[in-house]
Amino acid sequence: MKAKIREADILRGCLEYLQLRHDLGLFWRNNTTGVFDPKFGGFRQFNAIGTIKGVADILGVLRKDGRLFACEVKKPGGKLRPEQAVFLKEVNECGGIGIMVKSVDELTKECEAL
Repeated sequence: MKAKIREADILRGCLEYLQLRHDLGLFWRNNTTGVFDPKFGGFRQFNAIGTIKGVADILGVLRKDGRLFACEVKKPGGKLRPEQAVFLKEVNECGGIGIMVKSVDELTKECEAL
């Protein structure tokens, strides 16, 4: 039986990698506003005033030039929601780095190109 790869595990690995790459910049987990709702069956997201839909899982500031770094993490086969795609596109259009990765290896390759 093949073990399922969880998105949370990939995200954790990506954060650990970025913490080791302190030379690249300052990186943190961007938590979404939400609440546990037993009627919903778990964690339910909602947007507070001033929040942007689709903000990436990991945000950061690159040390060499101060650009915003935004990384959305998905499990293999996962796809961006439309609002996530818009957010990453806007980050790139503003001169930042907006990427989606499905593994720590993908993140490593992206970071080597920075």
